[in-house]
Amino acid sequence: MPAILPSRSLSHRHPRGVALGALCAWSALSACSAGAEADGVPSFNAPSGGSAGSTAALGSAGAPSLGNGGSSGAAPAGPGEQNAGNQTPLVPGNSAGSGGAPGAGAAGSPSGTAGSGVNAGGAGGAPVTPPTDATPEQITAFFDSLPCGARYSALGDGGWQFCLRLSDGGAACTRSSAEFTRVAFTGGAAVTDVAQVSGQRDSGVGVVTTAGALHVGGVTSISTTPLIASGVVNYSGGFHASVALVSQADGFGVLSWTDNGTPAAVTLPDGAEPIQVSANYGLACALSTAGDVYCWNAGGNHSLQLTDAPTRMAIARPLQMLSVGQNSVCGVSFDGTLECLAAWYDSPFLPTEGSAPNFQVRAATFPLVREVHAGFGQGIVVRSDGTAVFLPGGVSPPADNPGQAFTGVTNVIAAGGDRGSACVQTQAGAVFCRVGTGVSQATLGGSPLVAQAATCPL
Repeated sequence: MPAILPSRSLSHRHPRGVALGALCAWSALSACSAGAEADGVPSFNAPSGGSAGSTAALGSAGAPSLGNGGSSGAAPAGPGEQNAGNQTPLVPGNSAGSGGAPGAGAAGSPSGTAGSGVNAGGAGGAPVTPPTDATPEQITAFFDSLPCGARYSALGDGGWQFCLRLSDGGAACTRSSAEFTRVAFTGGAAVTDVAQVSGQRDSGVGVVTTAGALHVGGVTSISTTPLIASGVVNYSGGFHASVALVSQADGFGVLSWTDNGTPAAVTLPDGAEPIQVSANYGLACALSTAGDVYCWNAGGNHSLQLTDAPTRMAIARPLQMLSVGQNSVCGVSFDGTLECLAAWYDSPFLPTEGSAPNFQVRAATFPLVREVHAGFGQGIVVRSDGTAVFLPGGVSPPADNPGQAFTGVTNVIAAGGDRGSACVQTQAGAVFCRVGTGVSQATLGGSPLVAQAATCPL
């Protein structure tokens, strides 16, 4: 079992002596017995959060109708804001979700169909608004208010497979189209208790369950035996590299591994405390509660100057979120600016200015940014107004790259994708992906899917 990393006391987020085992019932977010270590599988304690909002019910059946469709059934709102550890930030997935679409009875039927409830439980609230011109104390306070760390969204990282969490608690992935495939265990049973999901390695998938366990495998062949038994808060993976943010009795820790290796503890230098992780193409990084970024080799398939030990990256401003591509480490500052370090000639999708070798991101192209997703020679920027832009590769620095808009898509709260895909999720849970030169709504089984912000397992 990898060592538990020392970290700061976060009694408001992680009460000491309270742990959640691998088989806890997370729907009530209540405390239960500590997870056990079995068959050499590492187990980490994951303390409880506050009470969760109630789940939306299906709409009531429509009234009888003669010859026409029944009247629509109304569906109530999803759960309200969740109190996690006595903190009440509005994080994705904790705000009230819209009810399901009302049903309509078929002609001549005695009643309308109940509301479908596809958005029951909420499709994901607006992201927390971080402070601008933040002092170091404000930055730390902001991160301390996030019970599951920074950038806890529905959309995953890494590899050929791009994955997301569905509103029904399952998960789905795609390799290169807008039609997704439901994630299932070996044997065919669908995974139904997903907290968060990410692509990993080249074509694999990593699923964090609501019990805090990490299971890995293929899209339809997820191992029933967890790689990490409990305590996983968030997971990110790409070619070679994997990294997990894990819960500890007094804060968060980091586990990192390559390919089929064993997760091992990573300690950030100078007492830095992790709040988010991101991995892709042979490198892994962690964002600290001071807004600093630390990266290290995790299999190697990049052109950045890194070692096997975590190194602080020379990013100009403290970051509120982090995204790692093949040869790029990007994020959004507390002032809403796009900040990146890159092997510029090997990651040619960013708008750049300046002279070699000291290129920098061209600030005028995207002056205010909510989120960035860096991938394999491509990226996505979500502007502060909720619109999104796809950044294709092939832009040799210094050069602008205003990108290609996700036309008609608004209220974007998250972005993801990688080598074969580039997708965004709206606050209502709709997902839109770049297919060729156009934009298509994501589907599952031929019908529009509804994504839901990842469930915080604390």
